[in-house]
Amino acid sequence: MPSFNACIIGINSKIVNSIAWPHNYKRVSHKDLASLNLDDFSVFILFSWSHANQEDNLHIFEHLRGRRVIFVSTIAVFSLLVRRQWNKYPNEKRQFEEYYWSEGGSIIRLGVCSKNYISKVAYSSPSAILNAVKQCVEEKQQRVLTPIEILDGDGMGFLERVFHSLSFWSQNRFWRVFCELVVKFSARGYTPLYGYTADCTNILTRPIQLGYGAIGSQNPEAKKCQIVVDPRPNLKLERNGFRDTWIGRDVIGLSKLWHGVRVVKRGDNFYKNVPFLVKRKKAPFDAISNPVVSIDFADRSLKLETDLLVSPKIPYRDLYLAMGALQNTIEISKNLKTSISLSDHSIASIGTLKTRELVGAGYIKKNGFLLVGRRVFVSEDKEFMLDFRPPVAEDNNLGENFYNQQSAGVVQKILQRFTFSRLNQAFFNKFGICVWVNEMDVWGQFLMRDCITVSGDKVIKKKDAAKLAEMLSEVKVQFANIRTDN
Repeated sequence: MPSFNACIIGINSKIVNSIAWPHNYKRVSHKDLASLNLDDFSVFILFSWSHANQEDNLHIFEHLRGRRVIFVSTIAVFSLLVRRQWNKYPNEKRQFEEYYWSEGGSIIRLGVCSKNYISKVAYSSPSAILNAVKQCVEEKQQRVLTPIEILDGDGMGFLERVFHSLSFWSQNRFWRVFCELVVKFSARGYTPLYGYTADCTNILTRPIQLGYGAIGSQNPEAKKCQIVVDPRPNLKLERNGFRDTWIGRDVIGLSKLWHGVRVVKRGDNFYKNVPFLVKRKKAPFDAISNPVVSIDFADRSLKLETDLLVSPKIPYRDLYLAMGALQNTIEISKNLKTSISLSDHSIASIGTLKTRELVGAGYIKKNGFLLVGRRVFVSEDKEFMLDFRPPVAEDNNLGENFYNQQSAGVVQKILQRFTFSRLNQAFFNKFGICVWVNEMDVWGQFLMRDCITVSGDKVIKKKDAAKLAEMLSEVKVQFANIRTDN
C-alpha cells in the first residue's frame, strides 16, 4: 500500500509552491527520483521541466515509464495549430505529451500563471491547477485538461499587433525572431504577447468562427475571431435524395463556386444582378486549417482532426458556425439530440417559351439581332422564380448544374465542347445579352419547404412531387403558352 497518494516532481517550481497541496501529496525534486522508492506512490504529477537540456526530460521519462503520470504541459502547444514554431518549447512539450500519453498518462495544459499582462490572456490560477490535478488523480482514466480562465484586458498593444502580423510574412526563423524581439524589448511595465504565446492566446481568448466561405467571410465580427477552416476538397452529396449538392470545405467553402448572382427588386419587377468580377476573400493569415471532428456545446469545446496534438480539444468562449447550412445544422442536431427540418430550392429546366412572347411581356428587349434582358419572374408568394435563357443544342448538354462550378471550369468546358449555342447561353447568363433565338429555355427555382431532415450525421432529402406539380400548374397559369418538358 503506497504511503503517499501522489508524488509532485518539481519542488523548486514557483507554480508548485503557490499551491496548498493536500497532506498526502509529497513534493520532491527530479534529482531525487533515483533514490526514491517509486512503489510508495500511486501517481506522479510532473511539473519539473528542463528548458536547457532535453536529456534531463528524457531521463525523467525513462524513470517514470510504466508508472501513472500526470504530465503538466502548456497551452503553448495550441500554437502549433496556427503555424510551425521555431521555438523549441512548444515543440518539445508536444513531444513529451505524446510520450506520456502513449504510456497511459494524463495531460494538464496550463495557461499563463502571471497577471502581468495588459492583453486578454488564458490564466491558470493556483486553485484551478489544484482542482485539475485532483480530478486526474481521483478519476484515474486518461484525461487532457485545460484549467484556464480568460482575464480581460485592453487587447494587444499597437506594436504587438503590428509585429505579430508582420511575423506571418515569412517562415524564415531570423525574420520571426526579429519581429518577436522588437515586441519583447519595446514593452515597459508589463509582459507583452509575441511568438507562440500570442498564437495560442489568440486561439483561446478570441471568439472562434468555423468556416470562411461566401457567408462566413461577410461576418462583420470575423476579423475579431480565430478562424478555423477545412482544407479538404468540397464534398458532393449524391445519396439519400441529394443530387449535385455540395458541402463547402476547401478553405473558403463554396465561395469559389459562387458567381455573385443576386436577384434585386426594381419597382414592381425583379432582375438578376450579375457582377463582372467576384471578389472572394482569402482566409486570414492566422487561420487554423484543420477539419472539425466534433463540437460540444455543453462543454464549450471543439475537437479538430490533426496529428499535431494529443487530443486536440480547444475550449472556446464564443462560437460562430459558418460551415454552411447543412454542416451547421448537423452540429446543432447532434448537440441538441433532435431532428431538424430545412427548406431548399429545386432547380430545373421546365420548358420553352417563344422569344417574341417574352419580348412582348417585357422580360427581354430586342435590339436589332440582339436580345438584352435580366428580368426574371417571381411568384407573388415568393415560392418560385423563373429565369429565361437561350437554349443549348441537346448534343452539347452538359447537365442542369453546368454552372455549379468555378468560373474557370465553366470556361474550360465551353472550350472543350464549343458550340455557338453554348457560348450564346453563357454570354447571356454573364452579361445579359445574346444573339436572337426563336425560343428561350425556362428554368425554374422552386422553394421546397421542410424537404431536408437532419438527425445528427444522418441527412435525408425528400422530393415533394405534389408540391412541385402544384407550382408547375401555377407556371402554366402565368405563361399559358409554355411548352413543358413533360
